[in-house]
Amino acid sequence: MKIFVALFSSLLMTFVGSSIQVHLTNYGKLYELGMDAYKQEKWSKCAEFFQKAIDDYHFYKNTVIDCRLKCKEDQSEHTFVSFLSTLHVILESSNCLRRCKKKKLGERAEEEIEFSVDKKFEGRTPYNYMQFCYFKDGKLTKAAAAAYTYYITHQDDTRILENLQYYRTLQEIQTEDFVDLERKPYQKRYIKGLTAYNEGQWNEAAALFEESLGLYFREEERCRAACEKGFVHNGLPDFINAIAEMSDETGMLEWRSGNFCTGKTKTPLVAFYEGCVSNNLEKAFESIASYLLFRPNDEEMLANKNYYIKTLRHKEKEFVPSEDAVRYVELWKQIDKSIGFVRDKYTLPTDQIDDEEGEEAGSNSKDVVDTNEVEGSLNRSQNVKKFEKLGLQLLQESKQLKGKNRFVADGFIREDQCEALADLARSKEFDQSGKRQITVSEVTELVKMDDGYEISMRLLLRAADVMKAFTAAYFSQSGLVVHEVKVNCWSAGAKLDDALPSGCILQENGECKSGQDVIGDYMAVAYLTDMVDSTGQFYFTDENDQVQSSIQPLCGLMLGFSSNDKHQVNLPWKHERCAIVISLTTDKQLQNIEIDKAKDTLSDLEKQRVEEFMNADNADILQEFHSQGVKITQKGDDLQGKERFVADGLVTQEECETLIQLAKREGVSGDGYRGRVSPHTDHEIFTGLDIAHGEQLVKENSVLPGTLQLFLDSSEHARLLVEKYLNLTRPLYFDYTHLVCRTAIDGDTEDREADLSHPVHSDNCMIQPDGSCIPDALAYVQRHYSAVLYLNDNFDGGQFFFAHRNQSEQISVKPQCGRLVAFNAGDYHGVKAVVSGQRCAIAMWFTHDPNFVEVSRLHAQRILQSHSKQEDKKDELTETDVNVSMESGYIDVTADLDTSVEENHDEL
Repeated sequence: MKIFVALFSSLLMTFVGSSIQVHLTNYGKLYELGMDAYKQEKWSKCAEFFQKAIDDYHFYKNTVIDCRLKCKEDQSEHTFVSFLSTLHVILESSNCLRRCKKKKLGERAEEEIEFSVDKKFEGRTPYNYMQFCYFKDGKLTKAAAAAYTYYITHQDDTRILENLQYYRTLQEIQTEDFVDLERKPYQKRYIKGLTAYNEGQWNEAAALFEESLGLYFREEERCRAACEKGFVHNGLPDFINAIAEMSDETGMLEWRSGNFCTGKTKTPLVAFYEGCVSNNLEKAFESIASYLLFRPNDEEMLANKNYYIKTLRHKEKEFVPSEDAVRYVELWKQIDKSIGFVRDKYTLPTDQIDDEEGEEAGSNSKDVVDTNEVEGSLNRSQNVKKFEKLGLQLLQESKQLKGKNRFVADGFIREDQCEALADLARSKEFDQSGKRQITVSEVTELVKMDDGYEISMRLLLRAADVMKAFTAAYFSQSGLVVHEVKVNCWSAGAKLDDALPSGCILQENGECKSGQDVIGDYMAVAYLTDMVDSTGQFYFTDENDQVQSSIQPLCGLMLGFSSNDKHQVNLPWKHERCAIVISLTTDKQLQNIEIDKAKDTLSDLEKQRVEEFMNADNADILQEFHSQGVKITQKGDDLQGKERFVADGLVTQEECETLIQLAKREGVSGDGYRGRVSPHTDHEIFTGLDIAHGEQLVKENSVLPGTLQLFLDSSEHARLLVEKYLNLTRPLYFDYTHLVCRTAIDGDTEDREADLSHPVHSDNCMIQPDGSCIPDALAYVQRHYSAVLYLNDNFDGGQFFFAHRNQSEQISVKPQCGRLVAFNAGDYHGVKAVVSGQRCAIAMWFTHDPNFVEVSRLHAQRILQSHSKQEDKKDELTETDVNVSMESGYIDVTADLDTSVEENHDEL
């Protein structure tokens, strides 16, 4: 036994020794081993370790020197001289900066201010305190200005809003006293320019816009200079690496990514070029050309340019952008080029180099092993290319995120769908830590109690399926199953000090980081809210908990990563933070059975709805339409088709005019639009909005709730008539509703009759050259029926027509107020050009599939119901109920202001 033990010990020491030789090639560690042996008086071993340390030191230093010389050999002499010249410029700039700071700041030149303090000033926090100080000091106009200045960047802060409302009641304060004390000079000139523009003072407006633009360029340059902040490096890199990584990490390059400085200066640069047209055609052409530098595909500006060239016979060469605009765009391009190099080719400390090519390739970036080429995937971006048809776009891969198995994609869901999904978590109260979380099983129970959440539940299940499919495709893991699905929401300013363990590093699933193994192989996160206040970020971290890369959550943004990939979540500061979080695994035994139960619940609800639908009496409903003046004027046989009809009298003349005015509303953004050239013809401008943007206008008090209600009711009557007249066997749901007006552009009308406002197409398949039509993701295959409700007839052209398979006209219908054209979504149809005047209509698409129900309609109905309840409460209030002392009301608003500020605006 003793012989065996001795032999085993000898083998163990041999193994340990060989392991040290293989792995401990770091001369620092070898030196430490030598020192340990020295202290233990193991002289032989200490000499051995010291010699190995010396050898490794020379090996490492000589290798680095050889690499530096090799890199210089790969550069031309001109490049090396340019580098030395650049280095000299850096030295001169450094010297100038240090001397300037010492001259102007004296002993404060090298003073450092904590990051958290800077954030308070960037967030205008001092103004919040200052307004209360001014109030107590009796300086009310200054208090109002300070409160308004803070409110500009904290519009969700109900406390400051209440303060402002109080200030408005004071006789000493006028409207003009509410000013933004942080407003930049270029913004002041721009606002004056807008005022002059709206008053028709074209020359004055152009001069103010031009002055504002010069001030903007100056302010944007100052913003870039502010990015040249300090940098703490985690290590002791080579000089040239330190400069490169400092440029990347401090944002000197990344300021351009996401338009950091243009966003920070509040007004989009391109806005300065809008409306800068006076009687000076040279300046007008310069403005158009400059605008197109920034937005080369802008349809409206291209139409303006086209009008000058084709109609007024001006030349292309007359459109020359300003020198400042050209210089600015060139700067953007150069920074874009540098950022692209950093993201795609720059070698990080964690990157691996191909051993076979490493010796020969030197510094050439092509020999860096692409981190996409791991785990059986030669090109991960190609794996998910098919998802682009669904609107999902891969934004960043592992290399850009400074890791191995990571990605970020965008276009996952729309804004209205984000809200519907977040509503699931919002059905619960916040816990003591400021979190509300809901699982699939809890969602199922919620829907059983309130079927108003059915749409949200369907969206959640579809979301989980798409997240799984995209993640599986990207990582080449076809066997992934869903283990867990949650919707998490964190309240703004949530405090965790007392609720979570000390030192908790918060994870996306709502738990603290622990040493335990994580269940599942991958995680995917889809964000439902926009974090626009520089908080709520997601961070990837390394083994030392140092940040490697960060993601700012936005609605529709999705990220995926290995479950054991270290990360942390920064809590929100101003806005609620919501996300869908799923874990994925290859272990089939861990598959979440609650998802199948949820799908069964939805199936049961649909069966019950279909059964009730089949038992309904269509004749009674159609008779009710008839009694209200709705008449079927053309049937399927008249229109040379089976599932087609035309009905008149669905809305009155007064209702048509109200809806037309809604389509012309100002301030519509997103999918709503105003004054854009038609995508189908250069001869029309189209304006309009969908239900989501109608809801937005109601929230902004730009439109009366009754107008939005009319929009909903008119389209709902159309849906019900289509469903009942065609005697369908399953319910119809709205897929999308669109209110739109098309206006003919004055000018050359030659051959306008042959032009099409909307080419021949089908609503649920793609027409092929041979006349056939095939389903395609881009063709909205979920749509089963379509309808158009017309609102006027005082225009020429614009007829709707059904078409043959060869796309020739079959039969046409002339629009008029209250006329509805309904048909099977697979029918070929088109719209003739509007020759003169304006044509307005509500376009509707319907589906039998409840998974594609129009979410914005549900939100609009909730907004209107909420508004109705508020009006009812106002009617119930008596005059004594609202007769509150202003002084006591103010005390309610500002009590414990210091405490409320800290509670609602936690530091990062």
